[in-house]
Amino acid sequence: MSGSTAGWLLDELGATDRPPQPSGAAGLTLPDSLMTRSATGALTAQLASGEDPVTIDLVAHGPHLLVAGTTGSGKSELLLTLLTGMAACHPATEVSFILMDFKGGSSFAALSGLPHTMSMETNLAEAESLRTFDALGAELRRREELFLAAGAADFRSYRSAHPGADLPRLVVAVDELRVLMDDHPQAAALLARLAATGRSLGFHLVLATQRAQGAVGPDVRSNLGTVICLRTATEQESWDLLGTAEAFTIPADAPGRAYLKHGGQPARTFRAGQFAVAAGPPTLAPWTGAPTDPAPAPWPELVNLIRTEAETRGLLVPRQAVTPALPDSWSPDPAELTAVPGSVVAGLADLPRQRAQIPLRWLPGLEAPAAWIGTAAGGVDKAAQSVLAQLAGHDAVGTPAEATVVLDGAGVLYPAETAARMTPPKHWSVLTAEQSTPEALATALDRLRDELARPSSDQTFTVRLAVTQWGRWATQRVGTGYETLEEHVVQLLRDHGPGRLAAAFFGGRELAGGRVLGQVPTRFYLPAGTTPEHRMVWPTLHRVKEAPGRAVLVSPEHPAPGVAVQLSEPPSGGTPQP
Repeated sequence: MSGSTAGWLLDELGATDRPPQPSGAAGLTLPDSLMTRSATGALTAQLASGEDPVTIDLVAHGPHLLVAGTTGSGKSELLLTLLTGMAACHPATEVSFILMDFKGGSSFAALSGLPHTMSMETNLAEAESLRTFDALGAELRRREELFLAAGAADFRSYRSAHPGADLPRLVVAVDELRVLMDDHPQAAALLARLAATGRSLGFHLVLATQRAQGAVGPDVRSNLGTVICLRTATEQESWDLLGTAEAFTIPADAPGRAYLKHGGQPARTFRAGQFAVAAGPPTLAPWTGAPTDPAPAPWPELVNLIRTEAETRGLLVPRQAVTPALPDSWSPDPAELTAVPGSVVAGLADLPRQRAQIPLRWLPGLEAPAAWIGTAAGGVDKAAQSVLAQLAGHDAVGTPAEATVVLDGAGVLYPAETAARMTPPKHWSVLTAEQSTPEALATALDRLRDELARPSSDQTFTVRLAVTQWGRWATQRVGTGYETLEEHVVQLLRDHGPGRLAAAFFGGRELAGGRVLGQVPTRFYLPAGTTPEHRMVWPTLHRVKEAPGRAVLVSPEHPAPGVAVQLSEPPSGGTPQP
C-alpha cells in the first residue's frame, strides 16, 4: 500500500489522531516509473515533499539556477537531490549532465555512474576542464547551425518536429563557481554565452557557490531564473540574493533549510528533502508517539537503482557532447597499425570540438619532418622507440626504404634491459653515442646523400633519418671540416625536404631552441618532466595533463595552441623481424 493510499484510507476511517510529521526534512521518493518523462516542454525535479511540496522546473523557472550557501549549509546535498531527481524522471536521451566539481571531486563523485552523466571534471585535473569548455563552445555552435538548417526557433520547436533526435537538454552543473572563475578566467565568456543562449538551445546552468558576489557576473545574473539561498555567511549576501536578511538568520544546525526565489516573486522557505528507497511492501506497526526522521538512502544505492533500470529497459544513451579524457597510456591495435601502409601511428589525438578521438598518423617522406621535444621522464625516449619499431615493422613485411640512418644517442635500439632490446633490420645504418666520431658521422651522412642523389621512380621510396637525444649530436663535428651535424642536417632538409627525406628528431632543450627546428613544422611537445626554463622557447600551448606520453601537437594543420595527443606505446616484444 502506498503512502497516499494509506492516507486516503485513514481519512475514510475517520482517523484524526495521526502521528505528527517528522521534525527533519520530509522524505522524497523516486517516481513509480523511472525515466519516462519527456524534457521537451519541462525539466522537473522535486526538492521537498509534504503538504506544500517544492518542485523545480528548469524550463518554466529557469533556464538557469543559482544555489548559494556557506560551508555546512547543505549545498552539495541539495545539488545531488536536484540532479538525481531529474535523472529519475527523465531518460538520458532527454537530459544529460556535464558536471564540473571544483571542490576536489567530492560533490559529484556519487553521480558518475548515472547514464545521464556525460562528463565529470574536477580541479584536480585542470587541463581536462579546459577541453570541456572547448567542447561546450563547439556544441553551442553545432546546435545553432542545426536549428538554423531545420528552420527551428528554439529547442522545443526542434524537438517537437524531431522527437527521435539525439539531442538532450544539457545541464552544466558547477560546484564552486568562484574556484572556476579564479582558475579559468576565460570561462566567464563561455558561461555568459551559455546563460544568454541557453533557453533557446537547450542548455541549463546550475551554479553553486559559497559567495555569489564577484563569482556570478552581471551577464549570467541577468539570465538567472531561480535562486536557492541556503544559510549565508553575512547579512549582505542574503540581501544581495533575496532582497532580505532571512538567509543569514538560518540556524547553523539546520542544513538544507533554504529560500527559493523565482524572478520577482517573494522568497519561499523550504527544507530540502532526502531520497528514501522502499525496502519492501509497507507493514503495520504500533505507533509509539515519537516521530522519527526518514532514513535517507545512500547515493550509490540510488544511482545504482537508476542505472540498473536503464540497462534493464535498454534505454539509449545520447552521443556525448564531451568525450572522455585521453587515457594515460595507449597502444594502437594491429588493424590501426596496418590501415595505411608505411604510416606511423604517432598517438591518439583528442579533438573535443569534433567530439572525437582519432589515431594520429605520420607519413614519413610524404609529410614534413617531425620532432618530439621533451625529457626521458616525459616519454620522449619511449616515443622514439615506438616510431622506430613501427618503421622496422614496415620494412620487415613490405618494401624497405632506400636507406635508413639512425643516430641513436638515447640508446633506444640497444637498451640495457634485455627484455626491451630491439634488433633493427640489417639494412639500417645505426650509430650509437659510443660509436660517434667525426669520421663515422661523415660516413652516415654520405650514405644519405648518395641515396638521395639516386633517381627514384616511386615516390613512396624514401630515405630516412632518425636522431634520438638530439643534444648529443647537434654540435659534433662531421669529418675533417668545422661544420656541425646540425648545419649538415639543416642543409639536407632544405635541399630535399618531404617527398624523399623522412626525418624524425627526438630531444630536449637543444632541439627546441636549435636551428634545425625551423625546418621541422610538425612538433610534439611533452610537458611532463620539463621545467619553466625548458618551456621558455616553446609556443603557447594547450594545458594538458602532465603525464608520461601526453603531448601537444603543433603542425600546419593544428597551429598553436595545438592538439592534445597520447603518444603510442612501443610494441611489446621488440621490433618485428622478417
